[in-house]
Amino acid sequence: MSKARDAITHTAANLLEVSLTPYPAYSTAGVSSIREEPEEEEGETMSETMDTEAVVSVDTEAREAVKSLREEVGNIHARVFTSEATEHPLAQYRTFGEYSKAVYNGEVESRALADQITANNPGVMPPNFLQEVRGIIDLGRRVIQGVGGPQGAGTAGMDINWPYFDGNLNTIVESQANEKGEVNSVQIDLEKGTATLATYAAGSDISYQLLERSSPSYLDAHNRIMLASYAAVTDRKFTADLWDDGTGLQDYDFAADTTGSAFREAIFEASVTCEDATGVPASAVFVSTAVFVAIGGWSTFQPEPYTVQNVSGVATASTLRVNVSGLPVIRAKYLDTNNAYNAIVTNGQAARWLEDGPRLATAENVAKLGRDISIYGYGVTAAFLPAGIVRVTNV
Repeated sequence: MSKARDAITHTAANLLEVSLTPYPAYSTAGVSSIREEPEEEEGETMSETMDTEAVVSVDTEAREAVKSLREEVGNIHARVFTSEATEHPLAQYRTFGEYSKAVYNGEVESRALADQITANNPGVMPPNFLQEVRGIIDLGRRVIQGVGGPQGAGTAGMDINWPYFDGNLNTIVESQANEKGEVNSVQIDLEKGTATLATYAAGSDISYQLLERSSPSYLDAHNRIMLASYAAVTDRKFTADLWDDGTGLQDYDFAADTTGSAFREAIFEASVTCEDATGVPASAVFVSTAVFVAIGGWSTFQPEPYTVQNVSGVATASTLRVNVSGLPVIRAKYLDTNNAYNAIVTNGQAARWLEDGPRLATAENVAKLGRDISIYGYGVTAAFLPAGIVRVTNV
């Protein structure tokens, strides 16, 4: 400000840009020509004007400011072009507007952001559990179901009895020797078969905390495991009883059979034995895992959609369905003993699993804030006609 306070004198300035526009619409825009330029008016020439005396005032302060500005610009120029200097990241942008445009286009971050990661925020990162409980392998009761499923054990008593005939039909009726002659008469006895029900059970005392606060539900998984165990144990018992109680025998050399044709013959013969003992052919073939796997490699067994009319049998890995001569071949894993090449051919007339259950029993244990949960059932193998249970043994 001048002493008279009627004018402002600028002694320093920061030159940011000299351009026609801060950032043009097109980066290649420029000044190619000038549309018009004012013409010089007629009159005195520059030389004539310069000959005229003029009063020139000297602004000492302004000159000193310009000198200082030149020195500062020189220092900046020197620093920029020294080899040790590093160019500022923003030096590539002519204006703030150009820098903002680069940020908007994702070419550069507007500023450094603080990292927010899960490790630093455990209070909002709860543990996550999938809701499916895996590993509960329930294969069902393949052997029990293979002969028609469990049969009811009645409503009272623990001993199950059934009548059966063990005589020879060919010795009862005979031709009459002559008219008014004596007809044949033999004693016909009905035998009694007996089996005693066994109790299969397991139980747990589960706390209210575990019942009410578990996710996925502990109670649901617990009961599924209980039922799967009940199925596995009773099917194992039925399989073992079939092997022990069966009196039908069929020898077969597994090692010598490389195509499966001999196996088909053995199963066919065993079904005939089953029919002789029960009146109906076999309905299923139960085999150990070793036999089941061997079937998959036999050349006369083909995957579906072949039918058993074309080949000895079908064996499909995608479904593990095996069929030999019209009979389903079922893997009975509880036949996997030391003598691994085992098989049983039978039907539901020869043997059944008699059962009452399974059931779930519950009782509140209020004194300990828990709930007692048990699974139980009564079951037993009934070998009605042991001769119809044909064991195919490896010779």
